Amino acid sequence: MRSLPIFTPSLAPPEDLERLFVARHQLLDDIVERIRAAATTDGRNHTLLVGPRGAGKTHLIALSYHRAARLKEEGLTVQLAWLPEDPWTISSYKRLLDCIVDHLEPAVGPDGPPQTVEEVEALLSTRAAQLGPIVCFVENLDQLLGGIGDGGQQRLRHLAQDRTLLFVASTTALSRDLADQNAPFYAFFTTEPLVPFTLDQAASMLAKIASHTGETATAEYLRTDQAAARLRTVQHLAGGQPRIWALLAQALTVSRLDQLVQLLIGSFDDLTPYYQEQLARLSPQQRDVVVHLAEVDHPLSVKELSDATGIDQRSLGKTMVDLRERCWVTETDSPLTRLMDRRRTYYELGEPLARLAFQLKASRGTPVQLIIDFLKSWFDPDDLTHQPQADQLTIEYVHAAAHGHATDPVLALSRRLHSLPASRVPALDLLGRLDDACAALLAGDPEPLLRIPSPLRAAVEARLAGRTDDAPLEPAVRALRLRLHREALEEFGYFPRSSGEGWLDRAHNLVSDAETREAEKGAVVRWLGRMWRFSQAEVVLDE
Repeated sequence: MRSLPIFTPSLAPPEDLERLFVARHQLLDDIVERIRAAATTDGRNHTLLVGPRGAGKTHLIALSYHRAARLKEEGLTVQLAWLPEDPWTISSYKRLLDCIVDHLEPAVGPDGPPQTVEEVEALLSTRAAQLGPIVCFVENLDQLLGGIGDGGQQRLRHLAQDRTLLFVASTTALSRDLADQNAPFYAFFTTEPLVPFTLDQAASMLAKIASHTGETATAEYLRTDQAAARLRTVQHLAGGQPRIWALLAQALTVSRLDQLVQLLIGSFDDLTPYYQEQLARLSPQQRDVVVHLAEVDHPLSVKELSDATGIDQRSLGKTMVDLRERCWVTETDSPLTRLMDRRRTYYELGEPLARLAFQLKASRGTPVQLIIDFLKSWFDPDDLTHQPQADQLTIEYVHAAAHGHATDPVLALSRRLHSLPASRVPALDLLGRLDDACAALLAGDPEPLLRIPSPLRAAVEARLAGRTDDAPLEPAVRALRLRLHREALEEFGYFPRSSGEGWLDRAHNLVSDAETREAEKGAVVRWLGRMWRFSQAEVVLDE
């Protein structure tokens, strides 16, 4: 079994990095081709990878370096300089140049580095003319640029434009040094945003990790439809970020709940200081927006955020741009938002695990909600009742997750829609709310579906995924409504209740919206039967 350095992929052997790489092959090929072009032509196409912590930037940087080193061994005229991941000591332009010299491959001769900025610049230019361009692999570019200041940035850009340097860089966000039109490096890079993994891409990565660590049975299971359904239930917790999926990959191979709980607590505890530090860097107004999005757990428009936080809409618009550039929020991309007025943008929390910072602060020794959410989403109800004796903290987590299975209608209904074992928690009101939202979608209003809890929205979106103009949403939405009516009929029983009138109205609405009416009329007949209106049911059947 081989270990996996989740937080520092640069420590892994290149063959492991290649084996575990998924989804971004074309981007990696493009970066390598830019390096090849720099070595064989006068063209310089600098790359900037943009994504939040854990988005896979280091993995891409490391693979780019290893592939470039392989090309160099094969005869490509190029030099490499892979700078330290955290540029804490680079506080001036001179220190940056010295760092490049220190990490040059091939190394500078025994005479030692020059003493002045001009001498180092001359050395690098001469080396580039003789041995090919210097490819600088740089992480946290925003911090590096802040360290060298405006004057250093001006000189660094001039050195790069002189075809001495080629950058393959990364940043967590486009800082003003990169986004401001007056900044030296504005529009200098080819910017490559690292979009979150889809569920299929995440499942592929998890299977590769399981195979890599010797968990063959887990790797095979992760390729099944049942595993895909389970992964959908936790997808909203991971936010599509590779590092979080990698953490969950470790959790999926642990059979004992006490070990699993300790693993999750330790892993999430390692992440929390980072999020707390980043939150501290936000302005009070920015922090208010992030906190509110974390609390509501569904997309909001600028107007809704303005109403909720009391921040003026014009001021809030600028705040949202800043938060989006820093990856704290993201524009909602869903089959639902594609049906809406494109002039209205909806936002949600860009890093779901940022909720850790709030939950851990509020927990005060009690179980953390995010871990409870994972346990009750991933495990079936029976899995939580047949566990060996564990420590008190694990027992508290297991009891909280089991209580969720027994009482949480959102969990129960989302698991039913994913065809996973679920407790029969009463959910008639929730089913009605979801059916009303689907009816509104068929009428052209997708906003109510955006308001439902994120686990349910994920289940709905999974059923609508892949629909295009050539494959419209209506048949899938009507099929979902029929499924909701079946679930409600099972729960409703054979006794007339006041809520039955509402469901009968919904069934009539389903018939009026449908082109193919037999199945929809069947729902009307069944509801009339449940309410003991057999003569009316016979009339509909005769039709």
